[in-house]
Parts: sequence; C-alpha cells; structure tokens
Amino acid sequence: MAPITYAKITSKNLPPSVSKNAPMAPKCPVRLEISETKLKIQYKPGKENSCGVVFEREYVEHRITREIESFSISDHHEDLQHVAAVFRCAMKMVWADSQSFLTGSFAAGVDIERSDLDFVVNVPSLKEGNPFQQLMEMKKELRKFNNIFEKVFVQKGHVPVLKLTDRDRKVSIDVSMDNGTSKRNTKLLSLYGQVDARFPLLCKAMKAWASKVGVEGAKRARLNSFSLCLMLIQYLQMQKVLPNLQEIFPELNGEFLVENDNYEEKDLKEKIIKEGKFKLDENKSSLAALFLGFLKYYADFDFKKYWISVRNGRIMEKRWDEEGKPLDGMPDKNRYIVVEDPFLKVPRNCAGTVRQTDYVEKIQFEFQQEYDRILKNRTIFNMGPCNWSRILTKNGKKRDLQRQIELKAYWRTIVDDIPWGTTSEPSNEYMRSPPEDFWNLGMKKEKKYAKVTEWPELQATARDYDLIDNYID
Repeated sequence: MAPITYAKITSKNLPPSVSKNAPMAPKCPVRLEISETKLKIQYKPGKENSCGVVFEREYVEHRITREIESFSISDHHEDLQHVAAVFRCAMKMVWADSQSFLTGSFAAGVDIERSDLDFVVNVPSLKEGNPFQQLMEMKKELRKFNNIFEKVFVQKGHVPVLKLTDRDRKVSIDVSMDNGTSKRNTKLLSLYGQVDARFPLLCKAMKAWASKVGVEGAKRARLNSFSLCLMLIQYLQMQKVLPNLQEIFPELNGEFLVENDNYEEKDLKEKIIKEGKFKLDENKSSLAALFLGFLKYYADFDFKKYWISVRNGRIMEKRWDEEGKPLDGMPDKNRYIVVEDPFLKVPRNCAGTVRQTDYVEKIQFEFQQEYDRILKNRTIFNMGPCNWSRILTKNGKKRDLQRQIELKAYWRTIVDDIPWGTTSEPSNEYMRSPPEDFWNLGMKKEKKYAKVTEWPELQATARDYDLIDNYID
C-alpha cells in the first residue's frame, strides 16, 4: 500500500498517521509569575576620617584620590627645565658674575600646568641704581636675544619684576633682584612637601581649582598663591598631617639666609623623629578626605574673629589693645582675611590684597560651592577636562604638528624629482585637517562644565592703586 502523502491528507481531510513508537510529549511546567522584587546593589561606604567628610560610597573616595594623584604627572617639567637652563646661560653670557636662583612653585614642587618660572638674580657688576633701574638695564641686554626671548618688559610695583617669555616653548619668566623673601618662602614650601607627600599633591589640586574659579589672583584683589599654600599648611597642621617646622627647628624663624636653590633637606624626617615633638604619618586620611575637608573648613571659617598663623601652628583670635593696636603679632592690615607671613619680624599680612567684605564672602562661597559640586558630581574636574584627557590632547596635537612638519620636509625632497609639467598633489594624509580642528572636533560639546559666576565689582579706592599693573616697555 502506498504511503499517505500530505496532498492526500489535505484534500480528503484525513487525520495524519501517528507512530505508535513516538515518545510522550513532556508536560508543561508550572506557570512562572514575574516577581516585583528589584535587585539592589550594596555599595561599600567610605572609611571614617578625621576631616568630617562622609563618602556614601567607597569608590567615590578612591576615584577623587586618584584624580588628585594625577597632578603628579609632570608633562610640562621638561619645558620648564629647558627654559630655566636657557635663561641661566643667557645671564652668564652677559654678566659672568651673575647668580640666578630658581624660586616659586616649580622650585618648591607645587607647580601646575600653567605655572611659570620665577628667578631671583644677583649681579654684583650691576651696582649702580635701585632694583628697578637694574632690571631696566637687564631688559635692555636681554632684548638682544630676540631669537630666544619675546615680550620683555619691566613691571613696576613694591617689588619690580622683569617679565619675558621663551619664544620657542612659550614659558613665562619672572625675574626680580636678589631678595631673601622669595627664597625663604620656596624653602618653607619645599620642606613641608618633603615631610608628607600628600601636601604637594593637595597644593597642586587646590591651586588648579583656585585659578579656574578666580579665588587666586592678587592683581584682582583676591588671594595670592602663597597665601593659599599657607592656608593649606595650617589646615594640615590642625589635622596632624604636618608639624610646625618652625617650632621644631628654630633656625627657620626670622630672615635666615638661603645660600642656593637646592631646597632639599637631607634626613629631614629622621631629624623630626629625633626631636620627638611630632609623630609622622599619624593621620591616615586619604587625599580626597583632606581636600574636601580643606574646602569645608575655610567655607565655614570665621575670618572676622580669627587669623591664620603657620609660624604658631594654629589659628589665633583677633585681639587689640585699648589704643586699637593689634596683639599677639597680628599684622596691621587685619580687617578681612589675615594670613601671617611666617618669617618677617614686622608682622605682614600675605592676604592683604583682599580688601572688600563682598570679596571675602565670594571666596568662601566658592569654597562651599566646590565642596558641594565634588560630592554631587563625584569628581574634582568640574571646571574642565581631567589631567589624563588634557595630556592626551596635548600630546596628540604635538604629534600631529610634528607629522605635518615631517611630511612637508619629505615633499620638498621629492618635488625636484617630478618631471616638468606633471601635476602632483600631496597625499591624503598630508591634506587632512589641521591638528587644532581635528583634536577639538566635538570635544567641547562632549561634556558641559560648570561656569564661574561673576565676582563683585572691585572698588577703586586710593589704597587699591598698587594692585594696578604698571608696565615699562
């Protein structure tokens, strides 16, 4: 008998034959009901710290710490070292007896990407005239190196400064005549950096933030860089991260002599341990906790009642005698923010450039706003790209420019070998967009950074005229 085909079944409506040996179909499982239970991820909270900063998630503290550590990437140090050597060489060529001492943030190890070079020079052969006249003579001679330096001029002020810029690497140089103040300030910052490696990293992060939001800027009646560094030192002294070096080593008090610009002190930690007045590494707080604690501390600081003294290792209460003269070594200009100069015998306020109440309020507002912004966004790079992105972009532009120079040089070598009348065009690689357009394409719209709010209007009183720059071209 012929087998039943599919066509016969469909035409005659016959049921298909079923094999007797076919396995039994499995029973349907019990119907599953979807549960409304949601999966919750348990984040590990941050560790307790002495700064009073609470991190709801441990990874946030770790991330901010890593971001602060990224300031140790010194991609600009090569340029600064090269320009410093060029300037020293130029000085020796003109004045063989000259001595150039490197000072400032780069020498102290607290420099950031935009930091310039600061020099204090001593030229015995330039005996005639005051420091301003001597700098004018130096300007005249250094302008002859027009293939090396540009924008050479003298800035008048309480301390006149010769300013110039390296033509090749675009590094600014500030030169002042020999004075011990700059060298002592640099020495102090360098010593504190040698005591605890967290200090220079915190200082760099703080300076990068302060310059972007406008807290730093003595010329605009705000805080100068050294005042901010002293404020950070005082906070770390309070947290028992840093000792009071001037109490442990009395020779650091007063206007002591700094003979050279090698600010490293051998066996500094061993000497501190031997004195027995401070226990090193007692505070184990992370960089994130210390940085946020610093911001919150000065956001709530009562500048009307207290002033800051690194020399004493603590904050001091503002007090006056019956005649209105300041007590306890407080400087004369003490109405607003007071940060004592740690060396001068005659008290001086390093933060004396702040001369308006609304500027004090604005400075504290920026401290508080940055504190809130970091905890909300979980990053310290709220005002611009992170260090890693900045370095990647910088190196990419540098490599692309170098590649274009190489291609132009290569094209010049082969152009002479092309037969006369032959149309020749550069390769597609040579014709691509300029590096600036390539690296900026779409990057500005990738992330919206916080904007700096406007500062109060600066009142031009008679005492503020010394803040205005006077340039002698």
